[in-house]
Amino acid sequence: VRVTPDYTVEGNAEVISVSYSDIVNSVVPGNRILIADGTLMLQWGIDNGVDFIAVSFVRHGADLDIVREALGEHGKSIKLIAKIENQEGLGNVDDII
Repeated sequence: VRVTPDYTVEGNAEVISVSYSDIVNSVVPGNRILIADGTLMLQWGIDNGVDFIAVSFVRHGADLDIVREALGEHGKSIKLIAKIENQEGLGNVDDII
């Protein structure tokens, strides 16, 4: 399986797109990479009427746009909490806010 930080690539059985832009410098072949499919949790949140969703490791405002798009029309009233947990996110705080 190939992992790419290019979110324009649609995932399939051979390639997985991730939002972490530095993934290629953070892992080497043979490393185990744990990837959470947040889409399942987002759908659960929509179905159960949650008010807020905390988005971990936000590094750019576009990270929140991706979550907002995944929530779609049915989740448009859900507020997002950006969890800025690294230097990259802190450096882009104005874009995130």
